[in-house]
Amino acid sequence: KIMGSIVNVSCACGVYKNLPVGGGMSSFVSYFPYACEDCKLVVAANSLDDEPTCPKCSGKNLVRYDSPSLLFEKGDKVTVQWGNLELTNGTYICAECGKPRLEFRQSSRLWD
Repeated sequence: KIMGSIVNVSCACGVYKNLPVGGGMSSFVSYFPYACEDCKLVVAANSLDDEPTCPKCSGKNLVRYDSPSLLFEKGDKVTVQWGNLELTNGTYICAECGKPRLEFRQSSRLWD
């Protein structure tokens, strides 16, 4: 049985979210964190889509958080992994404030 997990996303600007990563048994989605360049939010979108859509504004200008353009400082430990997609305990550019202070931490919660 494959289960998705919840990742804690936080930034010093005040962003704090719990986003789903991965997929569940009952759906054909594979969530991963993205920066929406249209509404300037950190969101979870379907990484299986050729052109993922922002769940908040329906925008198409999304950048997946494993993109080198969003990585500020690579960490020494993988904290989020789904298939070949991974994020580390480093710092990333926050979609909401534009500063390199966004962090991803694995929580102990799972979803299906």
